[in-house]
Amino acid sequence: TFPVTAGVTYTLSFQARKGTTAGYTPLEVSVAGFNTAFSNVSGSFQLLSYTFTASATNPAAELRFFNSAPTPDYKTYDIDAVVVEEGTGPSVPINPFIGDPADAGDPAFSTSHFSGSQNCAMCHNGIVDNQSKDVSIVTDWSSTMMANSSRDPFWRAKVRSEMARHPELQGVINDKCSKCHAPMANAQAKKDNTIASQTIFDGGILDVGHAKHNAAMDGVSCTLCHQIPATPALGTLATMSGNYAINDTKTIYGPYGGPGDTALFTMPMVMHTGYTPTYGAHTKDSKLCASCHNLKTPYVDAAGNVLSTTPESEFPEQTPYMEWEQSSYVGQKSCQGCHMSRTDGVKISTMGMSGLRNNFAIHDLVGANKLMLDILNNNKNQLGVLSNNFAETLAKTDAMLKSAATVSVVEQR
Repeated sequence: TFPVTAGVTYTLSFQARKGTTAGYTPLEVSVAGFNTAFSNVSGSFQLLSYTFTASATNPAAELRFFNSAPTPDYKTYDIDAVVVEEGTGPSVPINPFIGDPADAGDPAFSTSHFSGSQNCAMCHNGIVDNQSKDVSIVTDWSSTMMANSSRDPFWRAKVRSEMARHPELQGVINDKCSKCHAPMANAQAKKDNTIASQTIFDGGILDVGHAKHNAAMDGVSCTLCHQIPATPALGTLATMSGNYAINDTKTIYGPYGGPGDTALFTMPMVMHTGYTPTYGAHTKDSKLCASCHNLKTPYVDAAGNVLSTTPESEFPEQTPYMEWEQSSYVGQKSCQGCHMSRTDGVKISTMGMSGLRNNFAIHDLVGANKLMLDILNNNKNQLGVLSNNFAETLAKTDAMLKSAATVSVVEQR
């Protein structure tokens, strides 16, 4: 769909071709209530066009390509490079608050160390619990802030403003801010020794065509979190602020297959992806979350000189992990215990003999940022958002906020 204004003339242009099978009927087009047909489409791409004047204003005029009576069977037309250009007539004011469509990236990408979320969906979507409730891992994750960390317009704006204020520190800002918002692109660049020249904007990882664009757009994805090993430094200042390690053996850590548990059936993942699943108790530990959810940043004086000299002396920009450590919840629930709801009886992979697992952590990763989830959901085209699962995540976020605390009047005066 696209907007049209009454009295304005528009030209639809596109390229089309048909296959070699006989029996094609004309390619028909319905655009903004007007209908036309193209009967001489050849087997090579050719430029076709149709001009019309809108009879009524419509914010969502429909454009359809179709065959109304294909014989002897359905035949395929290839359509490419579709453009609707505004011509003469009343001008349509530009809406400065609606951005151009953004590229969403390809979640089926792969690099030497990472694999996109769509590759994991092959086996870890389409799974249910013992109540037949869909608990597809990638679907649930796709509508979270973690999946959309690099699409977050507030984060992008803040990074831009910091770079504008301190252009001399762009290298520091590019690295610091992509460690956790575009972590696979950042970590891969460090593996490739290209981090020094890698940028976020202006030809950087958020732009189509950059070698690590797809990795950046996939956010905090499966092969990022599940490849962080349980080093002695995990949960300490050394690995916080995005200073996590990524193993070089394509080992995927998870909560199952440990002592006394049913062994993991590893062959399907090894065969299809090259990654090897193994037990990692640390995936249930808050220390894993501390990798990004305890952030310290350098600070500067009025002249832009960096004053902090060590991680200890940096500014505590956000400290959820440290706050949890000092709370009454530290002995009750981990980060995952609150932010990933649980269910039982889940066959965690559609492939192989994985058996049913209990205490399965649903990857809903619910937090409190309902505002940004709503922005992402309502501006998918402009922000390059792929997920259609926001209604569920928003409902869970609303429920968490409403149950997060209670207020009681102990004395009234």
